[in-house]
Amino acid sequence: MCFRADVRERNVAMAGRRGIAGFTLAEVLVVVAIIGALLALLVPVVQQARETGRRNTCIHNLRQVSLAMRRYDQINEFLPGWRNRIEVSSTSASPPPNFPSWPVMLLPHLDETVVFTTWTTGTNPDASYIPVFVCPSSGGGSTTAPRLSYAGNAGSANSGSRFLRASGVLVDNTFVDPATSSKVRVSLDEVAAGDGGETTLLLAEKSIAPGSTGFSQGTWSAVLPTVSGSFTFGTDPVPAFGLAAVVGTPPTDVINSSSLGPPGLVSQPSSNHPGGAVVSFCGDRVTFLSDSLAPQVYAQLLSSKHSLASGTTPYSTWCPADTPPPSADDYR
Repeated sequence: MCFRADVRERNVAMAGRRGIAGFTLAEVLVVVAIIGALLALLVPVVQQARETGRRNTCIHNLRQVSLAMRRYDQINEFLPGWRNRIEVSSTSASPPPNFPSWPVMLLPHLDETVVFTTWTTGTNPDASYIPVFVCPSSGGGSTTAPRLSYAGNAGSANSGSRFLRASGVLVDNTFVDPATSSKVRVSLDEVAAGDGGETTLLLAEKSIAPGSTGFSQGTWSAVLPTVSGSFTFGTDPVPAFGLAAVVGTPPTDVINSSSLGPPGLVSQPSSNHPGGAVVSFCGDRVTFLSDSLAPQVYAQLLSSKHSLASGTTPYSTWCPADTPPPSADDYR
């Protein structure tokens, strides 16, 4: 009886298997089409999520650098300049000073005191990769070079006056004004007393996509010339942004603009984020500035004294006196 029962169970199981029908070619094609459609919908979402993550990291980086700027200002009572002087104490006789830009001056406030010490004790300072200076979306991929994705507001670099305070907030901190015999420096308190820190730019992204021509990725360790003189945004290693030497009709756009040259080359902020660039203001705000920002509004955001910025300089066409403040549409 047991044997017959086992045979009967096996027959039932085999009959069940013979009754299972396979997929037809049409059904397989339908399933493949559905999967393809889902992937087509999913890939942009994943890419957008990744870009959101990179942008948030960039915002975090720029916030840390901006806080370091504020700490430097609180201690020294002025901001670091686009050009600074560091005396070098070395065993060699009369070592020459270093003339770095603002990123080097911030190193002690970014937990990079050991790196900063090499700029004060030797002729071969450390120029290593520092993650907080690099946006994840920035061009290039080296994690050993001293890359820099950010620049400081130096205003009108070609104005003929390297210490024109109305044009920006980062000046040449080594320059001595012959009229007063004192160094020309700018503090956050002065900015606040003008248009205010919330409407005056401090830092911005300035980077390009991989493979772009006409521009080399910025470096935080760039040593500037020892001789005083004006600089131009396109040819000097100054990590700065502002106004290019444009007389007459201004360009139609600024952020990520190509009308002044390859984005990141001349004066304009630029990034690989779609739609604009991350910026910080002299207040405590770090935000995303839209690439639809009008050049006249941009010019006003450069200066803490808009009445001077819209004066008789060659850049008056950038910023007429009745230029409106930025609107909600300028931020994203």
